Amino acid sequence: MDEIVERGELSADLAVVHELARPDETGVQPIYYISDLHIEHQLDLNGKGPDEVRALVRAKTDELVESLTSSGGAIILLGDIADDSDLAELFYDELVCSMTSAGARPFSGRNPWIESPVRVDWRVFAVSGNHELWGGGPFDGESVTVARRAFDPYERRRRLHESVELRRKGSYKSRKKGVAPHKESPFGPLMNPLGLLNSTIAVLQNELIVDDVGRWVRCLDEEKILAMDEGELRKCVERSTFSLLGGMGFTGLDHVRGAAAGAYGSTMGPHGRMVLNVTPEQDAEQSMRFRALHDKLVRCAGDLPVIVATHTPMRCWSDGQPNPGWVYLSGHTHINEISLEKGGAAIIADNQVGYMAGPWRFKSFTRRCAYDPFEDWGDGIYEVTGEQYLDFNFGRGISIRPGSSISEEPAITVLKRDGVYMFFVDTPKGPRWLMGGRKRVPQHDIAYYYDRLGEYRRRVEWAFAPYRHALAEVAHEVRIIGGAGTIHGCVVDVDFYHHVYLNPFDGTVAPYVAFSMIDKVVYDNIPAMLEGTPYEECCTRAIEDGKLPLLAGSTEDRAIARVPEVVLDTKMYEPSRIMRSLQYLFEKGVVRVWNDDVFKLGHDELSTLNQAKGTPASLE
Repeated sequence: MDEIVERGELSADLAVVHELARPDETGVQPIYYISDLHIEHQLDLNGKGPDEVRALVRAKTDELVESLTSSGGAIILLGDIADDSDLAELFYDELVCSMTSAGARPFSGRNPWIESPVRVDWRVFAVSGNHELWGGGPFDGESVTVARRAFDPYERRRRLHESVELRRKGSYKSRKKGVAPHKESPFGPLMNPLGLLNSTIAVLQNELIVDDVGRWVRCLDEEKILAMDEGELRKCVERSTFSLLGGMGFTGLDHVRGAAAGAYGSTMGPHGRMVLNVTPEQDAEQSMRFRALHDKLVRCAGDLPVIVATHTPMRCWSDGQPNPGWVYLSGHTHINEISLEKGGAAIIADNQVGYMAGPWRFKSFTRRCAYDPFEDWGDGIYEVTGEQYLDFNFGRGISIRPGSSISEEPAITVLKRDGVYMFFVDTPKGPRWLMGGRKRVPQHDIAYYYDRLGEYRRRVEWAFAPYRHALAEVAHEVRIIGGAGTIHGCVVDVDFYHHVYLNPFDGTVAPYVAFSMIDKVVYDNIPAMLEGTPYEECCTRAIEDGKLPLLAGSTEDRAIARVPEVVLDTKMYEPSRIMRSLQYLFEKGVVRVWNDDVFKLGHDELSTLNQAKGTPASLE
């Protein structure tokens, strides 16, 4: 965590992103969070009927979804949604509807989860807060009838397992051939591989979510975690591209504002006496239970990336120290605070909405979500199975068509050198170069590629250094105005619709809006594209302050950085295809394009090229 960058620095109307991972790392994803919405107070629901309540909640979930700045990722809701679990469930329902509704509104220039029929991949998790245990809210009991009942925080897990289609899944081979699937994983039930749900929110209580090599999401409950051998639990987290330990946390160590002070509400008991919903003894026990899970995970996987999501801050449920390298999310205090120390834990509790009515915006942080089963291997030529090859690809976010026969391959040759990979497989017609699930006839034998693999990577990176540096600067300026700043080949995303294209041949910038793969509108400059969008004011102010040197004004005849044509070799491929393939080298560490002409670029020529274009010091 070398530097913390916050997006939206010029406007409070735009979401903030904490960059906890370098943008050029493999598998970086955004994780969005918010807490303490307290719907009853925010929306003044007292005396309103059910339909009006639902409409008000839906309007706010629409607003919340509009603050998302990417086409996928994880969302974590940190509790105290409402003073009643039923009203919290209504919020969950409307949030899901806001994220999945299509075509309900004209294009607004903001993010399209309400407007677009395009399917997006989200994982939505939540933990309950102490207010969900209150069992009621500021209703008069006539306009809206809210069931008052004792709330079991473990109930939601059972509901989740009932509502999600949980079934054993075998390998691609077993599904394709119709043979018996593998036995059930020891790590818990298998869930939707693209996220727990696109239609439901998983509310966690003392549970660990692991995304096994990016292929299947597993939920380990408290009993399973405590029963597992520490070596087995470490292996589970080690293979995960996303590990989330979630639960309320409780307030067993908060003797001022904990259960004894009525933090969980009270219910009319026998003889007209008020009875605490959660006693101090129960509060202490629940805190000890969550700490036991946390501490076991620290012992066996403390050096691996884990997110700990609780409603209450760690000091309420543990007197220990946060584990360095982990991210701790919480709410509860209504005091927004954040601690992002280099080499330490990230303590994030800076998006607590509270009781006062105001805008709802997600904040987010970036996290590396990748797994490499061959990471500890030295340079060399190895042989792996088809299933291991699939693990590598899924762990690095490389898609392979379901049902691919690759999983049936008994042996795949792996070339690893200087952190870069190539893969080959033998066929009756000779060896073939693997690119995901596709096979291509290689130009040379395997030894030729292995001997030159490290040098090839260095030369390509040198040739692309000025272009990639310029692309990173464009992404930085996009983040300044509150955009996503995500890089895809030659394109930097402002949001789902708005993009900036950096032409690798002439170095010019082209802002455009894309409604589909075909329907695009290109603009002369960035301000023209952003007119009428939430980014307009922020963009104008940034230009006035001189913070957008690359994006300000007309860009069509101002070259920023080019790539040598000998590297792109346009005789063989179209620009977009070659750039997408080269992106695998930069972002995934996998060579999917080989051009021997790269070796014709001498060191002097590369040095001159990079000095002229301003190579960043880290690449020199």
